[in-house]
Amino acid sequence: MRKDILENVKINGQPFHKLIVITDDDNNVLLLPLLYAVHLDRIGTSFRYIQRKDDDGKEYKELAEGILSESSIPTYFSYISKFHNYLNELAKSVENISTHQVYKCDSYFVNDYLNDFLVESGIKSIDEHKAALDGYFNFLSHIGICHSLDLAIYAKSRQRVAELDETKNVIKYVSRDHRHLLQMACKSKAEKLILRMGHEVGLRAAENCGLLLKKEKETDTNNGLQSLFDQLEEDKNKSKFRYHLQGKYTKNGRPRDIYFNKELLLALKDYVETERQDMIDVNDYQHDYLFVRSDNGCEGLPIATWHASNVFSKRKVNIPGLDQELTYHALRHTFATELFYQNLLDKSGRETRSESAALINVAIRLGHKLDRKEGKAPSTTTIYIRLLEEMKDIEGMAA
Repeated sequence: MRKDILENVKINGQPFHKLIVITDDDNNVLLLPLLYAVHLDRIGTSFRYIQRKDDDGKEYKELAEGILSESSIPTYFSYISKFHNYLNELAKSVENISTHQVYKCDSYFVNDYLNDFLVESGIKSIDEHKAALDGYFNFLSHIGICHSLDLAIYAKSRQRVAELDETKNVIKYVSRDHRHLLQMACKSKAEKLILRMGHEVGLRAAENCGLLLKKEKETDTNNGLQSLFDQLEEDKNKSKFRYHLQGKYTKNGRPRDIYFNKELLLALKDYVETERQDMIDVNDYQHDYLFVRSDNGCEGLPIATWHASNVFSKRKVNIPGLDQELTYHALRHTFATELFYQNLLDKSGRETRSESAALINVAIRLGHKLDRKEGKAPSTTTIYIRLLEEMKDIEGMAA
């Protein structure tokens, strides 16, 4: 998708000095944003609802127009374009969603975008996004395209923005006892598995979106999780299963192999055949993403990149002794620390290989780029596992 500014153009014989247009992947102009652009160029007003009281003191909402400054129009359209791009990306994997049919969006859907997607993406200007989308949807309502929406930025979203701003790159570790309590606090099979993806597989929160049941393209190097489920039946003695995580779903675009043990893969298979299928059936969405949403109105849609973070944030509350400042990423640190420990020491606590060799293995599993010149793991990896002695203290291991 693209947002362009056309200069000195005519529409139905009407001249426009500058006109903002948004086009889809096939270079087709999106009609509704174009109508809004024409309105802003010709009239220059934005619509918003204000509270009024009638003669009896009863409150009601009234649609009012206000002048939008010329300098604000490009900013508004940047936010409107971002929202359409969000729809466009979602439409690539989910049926019944189209960036050309924005009028189908309801308050729940757009509020979800404002309060989850933007917040977890680290967007500070959520109030500006809301103002832009308010004006856009109120205009569409004014001309009879759709109903007006009730948009809001929730208090918890503002708190989340503040927390993200204060987050530092610190090392954390989640004990086995706390992991067990987190599992007990989960409300669904999906939530339990998503947390396990962090501390058993080493996934980042967003990488949970890269788990697919079937391959997307013929050129993909693996056939998806379904092929691993088939291997469970074909080789009952196999205990470790490899999945190739594509670079498009990783932080730095570097693909890597991740591994599931047999018990975890069996749990994934059970989720796919039961809870996931139930969610898919609600709205008949057809796609191959493993994890799907279960919240009212969005059942069966693929989870978003921030979903795993939300699960961790919700389930860590009221768990005795668990640091409430921890985030989902702490599970990845936990995975790295334990993997390092397993690679470095045998069951009796004696070193079986060098720290450098153990670090390299951890770096590969985390998807960190190796320092080829030095022949060692990058400093990023060492940051993850400086906790070794602390981990042993937490778990009550002998030093």
